[in-house]
Amino acid sequence: MLGIVERSLAMIISCTLDYSAHAKFENTLEKEGYQISNTTFTDKVILDVYVDSADVDLFREWAINLTNGQVQLQENGQEYREKDVI
Repeated sequence: MLGIVERSLAMIISCTLDYSAHAKFENTLEKEGYQISNTTFTDKVILDVYVDSADVDLFREWAINLTNGQVQLQENGQEYREKDVI
């Protein structure tokens, strides 16, 4: 089925955390409607998350609270993303 998508400019926030916190964090991101653009597995897990530019500060606070301060956050530029409208 074809649908309509909306393209919008979003900030990419790299979220670095331990493996032990990865599953809970990723599941909660998805439940909250955040899009993950990339996941990298090294000695830690790095999730690149699309965040609306206006919501970056709220996202930072939310992520830090969710992980009890165990996440490292880094802004990695902006990119257009597609979101399903219908």
